[in-house]
Amino acid sequence: MYGACAQKFTDGQKASSSKKAGKPEKALNFISKLYRVEKKAEGLNAESRHTLRQEEAKPILDEFKQWLEDQHVLLNGLLGKAIAYTIN
Repeated sequence: MYGACAQKFTDGQKASSSKKAGKPEKALNFISKLYRVEKKAEGLNAESRHTLRQEEAKPILDEFKQWLEDQHVLLNGLLGKAIAYTIN
C-alpha cells in the first residue's frame, strides 16, 4: 500500500551525501507510522478497520500531506520526485 512511496524516499535517502537524518528519513517515519496502523488493522472486520484508520491513520496522513506540501526541493531531484509521487 505504501511500499512504492517508501521506495522512492529510500532511493532519495541512498542518493543523499548527508549522514544526518533529513527529509527522506522524516517521510519514511510517517510511512512507518502508517504501516503500524495497518498492522493493527489486520484481522479486523471492514467496519472496525475503517474506524481504526479514521482515528489513527487519518491524522498521520493529514500531517504527512501538510509536511509534503511545505517542502521546498528541486522537483526533478529524487526527493522532489518522491514528494510529487506521494502527493499524487
